[in-house]
Amino acid sequence: MIISQITKQIESTGILVGLPCAVIFCGNDNKEVSHDEILKVLQDKFNNFYRLKITGEEPLQQTDIAQFCSVISKEGYYFNIETNGLSFNNEVFRLADQITIVIQKPSQETINNDVLEKILAKYDYKTQIIAIIKDKENLKTIIDTYERIKFKKRISLDLSLVPHWEEKNKTLDKTIIKKMEETLLSKRLDIRLMIPQDMFVWVNKKQNNEQTQV
Repeated sequence: MIISQITKQIESTGILVGLPCAVIFCGNDNKEVSHDEILKVLQDKFNNFYRLKITGEEPLQQTDIAQFCSVISKEGYYFNIETNGLSFNNEVFRLADQITIVIQKPSQETINNDVLEKILAKYDYKTQIIAIIKDKENLKTIIDTYERIKFKKRISLDLSLVPHWEEKNKTLDKTIIKKMEETLLSKRLDIRLMIPQDMFVWVNKKQNNEQTQV
């Protein structure tokens, strides 16, 4: 496995929100680490965590991802594989306890409908989709996708909408949050609107600083 780091966090979005987990970040430009080395780190530094999340640069691009998932599954870890939903790996998805499809700024380029339907048709019971929404076009695309899959294909799906977060400037567009809220209420859709905890922390901190300066 080529990974950048292993850390811990509180899940801030999706159905596992609020739960602690150890996180394995994949990275294509980092050095390769053996499965035994990863297990040793988990056992030595994160031995009180049984819940894992595999994320970072697309995990399914790791050539040994299926073998690694088999190893941690046999070790008794509950693991969540985070993917962009553009490729299908049946062995990984079969082993995973949770599949999280993160769609960044939904569009024709970031959504592969065939793969998405294939994943949901087989593993809908343990799959959640998190869509990162930056503008109205992103919102329309993911809502259209949701309605087509759920009402035309008759496949169930768990979807959460998260507003796009400008990491560099630590800014949050409140107008798109309002638009998401209005859309969900008007269409009466079973979709979550979620604002991660770290967004609240930074927005509140920024507001407090501005008030202090005044």
